[in-house]
Amino acid sequence: MLQNTRSVFIAIISLATTAIACSTRAPSSSTEFGRVTNFTVCSLPNDQGEGSFQGRWATLPVPIVIDRDFYLANTGEQANQIRAAVVEWNTWAQIKGLTAFDIQNNGSSLGAGDAIPVTNDCNQATITNARTDVVGIWKVQAGGDGRNTRTVNGNNCQLLETGVQGKTDWLISNGTIIGASILLNFDGFNSSGTASLDTQSLALHELGHVLGLLHSCNPGSGDTTAAISCDEAPAQFLEAAMFPFLLINQVRRALLQNDYNRINCLY
Repeated sequence: MLQNTRSVFIAIISLATTAIACSTRAPSSSTEFGRVTNFTVCSLPNDQGEGSFQGRWATLPVPIVIDRDFYLANTGEQANQIRAAVVEWNTWAQIKGLTAFDIQNNGSSLGAGDAIPVTNDCNQATITNARTDVVGIWKVQAGGDGRNTRTVNGNNCQLLETGVQGKTDWLISNGTIIGASILLNFDGFNSSGTASLDTQSLALHELGHVLGLLHSCNPGSGDTTAAISCDEAPAQFLEAAMFPFLLINQVRRALLQNDYNRINCLY
């Protein structure tokens, strides 16, 4: 029997709440250093290295399902943004004759998507294990089955800690990704009285994690990415979709050169 190991890390942390050094520096608003000139070649600098990978899927496409509430809320605007992020990754894959993601139960209104698995703890691994047939992009909210704050053994806990914008969890077997889940924080963000995040930018980043990419640089605070510190990283790392910080209202909807360089080393 294969032994499964699980890896979890915070995929993006709000600049407003993190205390790590590079939280005070925003990525450049220019894409000069991230402009894509090569779409198919693996180019892995020593200061990123294989330690900037979590693993890879044995085959593509990865089947995914979007939380039904994304289709129902705000006339489906968030579902459209998530689908646009999928298109961006599939555009890369198509250049190589592949498909990165295949959305299951896609459509509109009540017939689309699926409901987040009902769990009673604050462990994302429980959610991942509940749907091993697909990778769920689940909406964490103030209430309902996707409620963020829960009571476990008389104590309150949260699926997504304060300030965490999104989180990816993997199920790994002998270095191969065999399952995953994404949680997007619509409790602390993008709800009444909270700061706004661009859903497409957030989804693009998290989907990169699902494919096996870790951050383009290491932000500190226990992040498992074995890459250069974000304080010392070159401009291309800071421009990447996999840069570990997303500012409030920031739009970062395109894969740039460093994203292409690294994903081409996995597939």
